[in-house]
Amino acid sequence: MHAAFRKDILRTIRGNLKRFVAIVVITVLGTAMFSGLKAGCDDLRAAADDFYDGQRLFDVRVLSTLGITQDDVDALAAIDGVAAAEGGYAETTHVKVAGELASVDVKALSDEGFNQPYLVEGELPDQPGEVAVTRGYLADSGASIGDALQIEDAEDEESAVFDRRDYTIVGTVIDPMEVNNAEGSMSFRAASSSDYAFFVTQGDVVADAFTVAYVRLSGADEVLCYSSQYDDIVSRATERISAISDARAQARTDEVVGDALAQVEDGEREAQEGFDEAERAFADGQKEIDDGRAELADGQAELDSGRQELIDGQA
Repeated sequence: MHAAFRKDILRTIRGNLKRFVAIVVITVLGTAMFSGLKAGCDDLRAAADDFYDGQRLFDVRVLSTLGITQDDVDALAAIDGVAAAEGGYAETTHVKVAGELASVDVKALSDEGFNQPYLVEGELPDQPGEVAVTRGYLADSGASIGDALQIEDAEDEESAVFDRRDYTIVGTVIDPMEVNNAEGSMSFRAASSSDYAFFVTQGDVVADAFTVAYVRLSGADEVLCYSSQYDDIVSRATERISAISDARAQARTDEVVGDALAQVEDGEREAQEGFDEAERAFADGQKEIDDGRAELADGQAELDSGRQELIDGQA
């Protein structure tokens, strides 16, 4: 039975040899191409993971509409599974390029080396008034290292995170937080991402609180960032962070409300002091008026007396 089946298969192959060879070649080429693409993708993922680890890219980013305090950062650092946490400053604003406004993410360099930009040319800022920009900005604006740029004013001056001043370009960098936007346009770039990224020193910060907190997790560097193991590490940490988020948010709310009430009380006290001062000034003025009226009445009485004496003398 089996021998007859094999003979039938061989007869079919011999009868359709060219078609059979073509199918075999197509199968071999497809397998080889798939293996090459998979190996290439694996190499790209490994290279990206090495780059992220080298630049100490964050594993979890925490944001708050009320800002983040050092107490919040300390609470994050104390969570099980968190290797390090640091508060940071970032602001999305605008810069003029060829007479048009373009969006830009301005970020302060980390003291702990978190999210360190990859230096392409020049140097990183080390004093206030210096800025490192992405290559895309230099290409679009025509600027170069040594030139000056100015960040546009914020819609609300109180919401500004960085000082509005002239900044000197000292270096060109790649932002590790958005490697897809390193230079040129890309079809898979996120629609919400900014056109450029600038890096300045923390000496240019004018905000009272951190705008973001960056967290690095224990064991995250040892696994591939695109793997399921990494996703599990991040998921567990995110759950622990969410567990304390309500308490920290309430604490921050109480702090902000307390500061606002203190400002209101200070304003009320100043207003009351001003009102009391005005009342005292009014009382002093009224006394002067009353004294003046009394003196005027005395003078009038003396005139009347003198006039009567003159009339008596004339009589």
